[in-house]
Amino acid sequence: MQGGLVFASGALIGQEAIRAMFNPRPVEQGLLAMAVMVVSIVLTLGLIIAQSKVLKSTGSIAVSGDRAHYAADLGSNAVALVGIGAAAFLGVGWLDAFAGLIVALWLIWGAIGVFREAASQLMDRELPDEDRARIVALATEDPRLLGVHQLRTRASGPYVHMQMHADLDAGISLAEAHSIMVAAENRLLKAFPAADIIIHPDPRGQAESHGGLFAEAQHG
Repeated sequence: MQGGLVFASGALIGQEAIRAMFNPRPVEQGLLAMAVMVVSIVLTLGLIIAQSKVLKSTGSIAVSGDRAHYAADLGSNAVALVGIGAAAFLGVGWLDAFAGLIVALWLIWGAIGVFREAASQLMDRELPDEDRARIVALATEDPRLLGVHQLRTRASGPYVHMQMHADLDAGISLAEAHSIMVAAENRLLKAFPAADIIIHPDPRGQAESHGGLFAEAQHG
């Protein structure tokens, strides 16, 4: 919804900007408009700083979308300030319209970014390759954990879900296998504090295939 609102705003502003470029009009109340823009920039900057702190602690996609909205506002206000000032003091009416067109494109680009990020979470896409490689590296840091396979990951708001199968020596005890799994989970939790982790131990060289049709479709 955030992305849709920002996209619609950009489209409407772009439509008006194109009309104004073909039919330029002098900017009235230029000083007042510039004062409003300056106040808006200061307040928006404060809001973005506050949202960035919240986003860092929660990872909320809704907050991320809202921050993208206000970040676009911050940039668009700066562009509008330049456009209004140029149009008001230089008497070139089309500069205001041109600034409006830049604002519209800025908003649309920001909306597309929000769409992509939200779609990735809604479609349960895997984490980026660099995060998956980091998970494997942390899990196998202990030489007793001989390998990782069938790694599955996804993000859900501030949480990261990961599950994997770990190869262990077939001759170790259940207690030792448990200790190795717990140590691997703790290493992963240091890097991904909000992670939900499931590790299935497999005796290396003796594990049987498992997972049914779903595993075959995903990893076969």
